[in-house]
Amino acid sequence: MLALVPPGFDRPCPLPANTRYVGPITDPNPRPPLDRRDAGLLAEPGNPWVLLSLCTTLQGQAAALPPMLDAVAVLPVRVLLTLGEPCRPAPSIRPRT
Repeated sequence: MLALVPPGFDRPCPLPANTRYVGPITDPNPRPPLDRRDAGLLAEPGNPWVLLSLCTTLQGQAAALPPMLDAVAVLPVRVLLTLGEPCRPAPSIRPRT
């Protein structure tokens, strides 16, 4: 069995002998880092940031995102929403408030 997380994310417990922690699946063609302008926006003073992200495999994310955005819309935070390929082209996702 391959565990796609670092061991620190699991509670310590006995594991079957065939279990191996291999870490996350990574993209063999990674995207370049943020450009300076985008990185600068994240560094600006203000409310704390919340990273809102879901898995990059198709699991109905488009339906789950509006209520998640509604939940953080009432908090004094800024939200960075990341969308994986299953949500592209990006649906019209806006909080209700």
